[in-house]
Amino acid sequence: MPDPIALAVPFFFVLIGLELLWARRRGVRVYRFTDTLTDLSCGITSQVVLIFWAALQLAIYDAVYRHAHLVSLTPSWGRPWLPWVVAFIGVDLLYYWWHRLSHEVNFLWAAHVVHHQSEDYNLAVALRQAVLTSWTALPFYLPLAILGVPTLVFAVTHALSTLYQFWIHTQLVGKIRGPVDWIMNLPSHHRVHHAINPQYLDKNYGATLVVWDRLFGTYAEEVERPVYGITKPLASFDPMWAQVHYWLEMASMMRAARTPFEKLRVWFASPAWKPEGYVVETPPIRNRTKYDRPVSRKLATYVALQYVGVVGATFALLTWHHGLPRTVVIVGVAAVLGALVAIGALLEGRPWALRAELGRLALGGLALALVFSSGACRRDRHNVTMHTIAGESTILPARAVAPDAASDAASLTRSSMQVLDVDGRSRRYLLIEPRTLEPSIRYPVVLVLHGDGGDADGFHGGFPFEQASGADAILAYLDGIGSSWDLETTFENRDVKFAEAVFDELSRRFPVDRSRLFATGYSSGGFISNVIACQRHGLLRAIASNAGGAPYKQAQTWPNGYPKCPDQAPIAMLALHGEDDYGVTLSSGRFSAEYWAYVNGCKSDEMETTGYEPCHVYRGCPSGKAVGFCPIPGLGHWVWTRAAEATWSFFRTQ
Repeated sequence: MPDPIALAVPFFFVLIGLELLWARRRGVRVYRFTDTLTDLSCGITSQVVLIFWAALQLAIYDAVYRHAHLVSLTPSWGRPWLPWVVAFIGVDLLYYWWHRLSHEVNFLWAAHVVHHQSEDYNLAVALRQAVLTSWTALPFYLPLAILGVPTLVFAVTHALSTLYQFWIHTQLVGKIRGPVDWIMNLPSHHRVHHAINPQYLDKNYGATLVVWDRLFGTYAEEVERPVYGITKPLASFDPMWAQVHYWLEMASMMRAARTPFEKLRVWFASPAWKPEGYVVETPPIRNRTKYDRPVSRKLATYVALQYVGVVGATFALLTWHHGLPRTVVIVGVAAVLGALVAIGALLEGRPWALRAELGRLALGGLALALVFSSGACRRDRHNVTMHTIAGESTILPARAVAPDAASDAASLTRSSMQVLDVDGRSRRYLLIEPRTLEPSIRYPVVLVLHGDGGDADGFHGGFPFEQASGADAILAYLDGIGSSWDLETTFENRDVKFAEAVFDELSRRFPVDRSRLFATGYSSGGFISNVIACQRHGLLRAIASNAGGAPYKQAQTWPNGYPKCPDQAPIAMLALHGEDDYGVTLSSGRFSAEYWAYVNGCKSDEMETTGYEPCHVYRGCPSGKAVGFCPIPGLGHWVWTRAAEATWSFFRTQ
């Protein structure tokens, strides 16, 4: 699943620009250059660091869901809307309690305080986020996993809740009266929450709904003009200092505490509490002067231009990090964080600012060099001559799926969740088997692999492959660990071993044709299909990748520089990819087809048409080792509606 937050980044900046223009038209100033950049830098820091542990956090939720859920709120209940309703109410209520305790418990406040440091209030402040709050919030959401909210449903609902909260960070929308004011969290409510006026402190914690504040006694109406920030101002434009300053203040309080109980209390007491004798000087709220530093026009121009590059690099990392080697991601994140530190130092006139700027430019250059050397930006290498064939394609013939395919598939097949022990770990897969097995037939097996953030149940609901294969094949929808796949390990890969174990298990239970084993997947599931084919010579007969890409991290290389697995051999491959895919770009799908065309010895500069209009296959491929590419017009990062029938048609001819 593409990250909704990453996809929303361009819209965030468009809306910030519109708010700035609207404010100027009204003759009010709601943005300051230095503070706005710090807001954005805190948000960028949070998002790029999240790259490294977002999958782990989702894996924790997923593990609790799998092993401890009391009920299973899945579409199989016959009410596909039910898990979404439960997730919406649950996410909003549990967010309220996490948010409230993040203002009432010191160590939670240390993580959350970053969001409140700005002395302005605008849409950029919505992006000012902390690195650690995703960890402090996670335990609050685990009851939803126990209740049975599927991982994908939770992830999408949580992302949408976060997106909703963006627009309420504005001073330009006044009070909205009527029933909506009693139910929804609105800008006037959230202005109160960000204010440090005494009557506004610790009020209005809601995310999407304000009913929880009204119900639990934490609601306050906006009456007087809010003063924004925190009671002891941060007084810095350094985004890294913003992330750690209160943790260091807590350490100082622990040193000042006189007893072990007081030292422990520092962590769990209210932020308003201080150890005996510990004094914190806070400026008066009325007529408070906002922290700022003079910045020359020349420096502001330079910083703004550099920041455009930082934002572009951040968007690229958030959008495409799944398809990049881990080393590239680590160096890229380090370059972004180094740039944010250097920019903060330039804005504050630090004596070491120039050294930091030169260092981060060198790091950025290294990151770009690694990107290009890794092949991540590889494009077409050849001009391809397209041949139109007369008659039906023998490699990818058109197959029409009957209008009643769904009901036919349901009557011909049955599904069940299976658990298999692989190297001491329980792994799950959804089995789709024919209701009646013909004794004279040996059946092909198709592995179907979800994308990041998905699971077997959810992907089956969106990609029911049996509607194309009917009762002619056995299907296994595999579950990745933490809703993801291991695309990095080149030896003893746990997911490759899982695929082998499933084939072995099904071969013991059913009359399986071991010469006709296939795999197809979406996004990271498409990548892992390629990895299985690469690392297990002779296991698979063909693969099909939807919005995925070729193997990219191997110890060996082919003569032309492509990554090579030990003992790798040709295999039939079909790449299906949306032309408007901004999650895994079209060039990645095209390269995966080029990759296998090279490995298989096909003619890389000649292709021919097929029974599916967007799809073409390379000429000169060995028999049973065809390679095809389907660039789908208008499709984004998802599976083509005809993918199952085209894939099954391709598999049948190999």
